[in-house]
Amino acid sequence: MTAVAAASAGQAPASAPVAQSPSTSAAAAQTTATAKRSQASAAAAAPAASPAEQSSSLPLSLLLAGAAGFTSLGLGLATLLLLRSRSRTKSRKSGSGGKGAAGPGPCAKLKPTSKCVPLADGSGCVIRREIAADNSCLFNSVGYSMHKSRTRAPHLRTVVAQQVSSDRTTYSEAFLGMTNAAYCNWIMQPYNWGGGIELSILAQAYGMEIAAWNIESCKQHVFGEESGYKRQAMVIYNGVHYDALAVCAGPRANPDDDETTFNPRTKRGKMIIAAARKLVELAHKESQFHGAAAKKQQQTATTTTTTTTGGAAAASAAAPSTNGTATTAASDSATADGPSTSASSGPRKATGGLPTTRRVARSATAAAATAAAAAAAAAGDNAAAGSSGTTQPAPGATVAGTAKLRCGDCGEVCVGAAAAQQHAAATGHQDYQEVA
Repeated sequence: MTAVAAASAGQAPASAPVAQSPSTSAAAAQTTATAKRSQASAAAAAPAASPAEQSSSLPLSLLLAGAAGFTSLGLGLATLLLLRSRSRTKSRKSGSGGKGAAGPGPCAKLKPTSKCVPLADGSGCVIRREIAADNSCLFNSVGYSMHKSRTRAPHLRTVVAQQVSSDRTTYSEAFLGMTNAAYCNWIMQPYNWGGGIELSILAQAYGMEIAAWNIESCKQHVFGEESGYKRQAMVIYNGVHYDALAVCAGPRANPDDDETTFNPRTKRGKMIIAAARKLVELAHKESQFHGAAAKKQQQTATTTTTTTTGGAAAASAAAPSTNGTATTAASDSATADGPSTSASSGPRKATGGLPTTRRVARSATAAAATAAAAAAAAAGDNAAAGSSGTTQPAPGATVAGTAKLRCGDCGEVCVGAAAAQQHAAATGHQDYQEVA
């Protein structure tokens, strides 16, 4: 009745608790455990988060600060590399002797003199090695360049004689000014001087260029240049004497360490040649040749003023003969095959710096011989006038037959008109001047 009353009042009856059996409880527990294992397996199988996903969680300000730091580091490295490159470039220019850049070598601050001149890069200097004046200075100068010995003259004279005797066609009588056999005997004598012919032969014998620097003209003549040799040696000539030129580490360096040959076509070789030219120019300024042109013009004007009618007649009397030589009434005729000499019984003068080493044909030197004879005649007139009281002769001047005449082209001093005429006939040189 109570239930009927509750239903009529509109309320649902409460369900009574259902009693569960043990088997039902065990199944539920098993289902719960299975679900937990499935969740754990799914979590393990899920992929790990990538670094980008992890970094995306970093703050934006930290990311910007890192980027700025990397940028600053890159700019710093780039600036350092640029400065280092500029420093290397400057050091290279300084080392190569660029404009306004002092060479790094030990001789960079060395003052140039007529004995020693530094190279442009200061790495060394060209030095003049003096050779004894014993009538073999040319041979000993070449011997120093080739063997670093100042006593090689006998050996080099033998080299020249053997070369000449082995080639009688090239070294003919016309070339040598005497027979081949006579020349070979003549050059072996220690009191006879060498010159251009000997330098050309030695250049061929050693397979090397020999540059002869002439202090009077400040120019060099390279013997063997046409042969294409790769090395060069240098000698210097002042008109009567030869010395050797070498490259050393400094003015007081040991001569045993000298560099006596070099390649003239390299950068260093060109620096050596430039230093040698500077040395020759300084030697020229200190020598008797400095201002010689002005002195010569003044002396020519004086000679023209004091020349008498007899001198003009004697000069006009000089006439070339059929073989290209000239004779005067005041001098003996030159021999046809004798060598040119600086004295009647003295040694032959060296001929360093000659334009060529081959003798000029005598048929083409009549004018030169005439000029030599005229100069000798003029010298004789001056001496004669001095003896008669008209003018005073120059110190050491003699009569025409033994007057000293210097060749203006090569510097050779000829004693007497005969020697001057012979020198003119052999070389073609036309400029002669009386000297004391």
